Amino acid sequence: MRLIHASGRYDRKRAVVKRVTRKHRAKVALRSRTELRAFTVWRNKRWAVLRKAGLTARGDCAIESKRKVWRRNSSRVVRVSSTYRLGRRCWVLVGRYTRRRDRQQVTIITAHLPASVEARVRALARLSPRDRGRVTHDRQSTAWLQAMAGLRTVIEEERRRRPGAILVVTADWNVNMRVPEIRAYVQELLGDHVTLARPPRGWDKERGTHGGRIIDWAAVSVPSTCRVMKRTPASDHNPIIVKWRTP
Repeated sequence: MRLIHASGRYDRKRAVVKRVTRKHRAKVALRSRTELRAFTVWRNKRWAVLRKAGLTARGDCAIESKRKVWRRNSSRVVRVSSTYRLGRRCWVLVGRYTRRRDRQQVTIITAHLPASVEARVRALARLSPRDRGRVTHDRQSTAWLQAMAGLRTVIEEERRRRPGAILVVTADWNVNMRVPEIRAYVQELLGDHVTLARPPRGWDKERGTHGGRIIDWAAVSVPSTCRVMKRTPASDHNPIIVKWRTP
């Protein structure tokens, strides 16, 4: 199975985003997105789009699925941070799908975590769990930590709800996964139900998703790989493609 995750930019022109969307849909049957607007959502007879419009940042994520391959069973959107210095709280989008040909269940969880936190997160990652509890956080890092805790709760709830489903978490994490201590800290915060996907060429050789940093990535409940694709004009982020096998 394969999925493309594409983090976007709000200022990109509609025609440009649509052209990139068509190219991505030609490669996969599942696609997740962050940082999108209502006028860059395209539903048709072949493709369904899950997006929950509403409060600020609630519609920030979307999941696209090819109708003849996937059936969406249900969905929800969950607010996972109560504070955010830049005025936008963090929401997690959950889509529960079944592959039509073999009834394999997949739950996709997509998020756009708060930005401007990398230095604080890296400092926390270097501390022991005991010492982390003594640190006073600014509002932005508090929002990121709240979002990660909320995301973990969502993952645990989805595992209990559909024990046989493959969990696929895609996100703009806004921290550099290339840094070993950050990667280990993110994995610790996510828990044991999902594992960060493996880059086939190794972390040092993988290209960045935003400059040299790898801030867009996936975590999956079964062994998986993820690689960074070429930049598109639809964003200042490189998209990623994650692959996994059914058990």
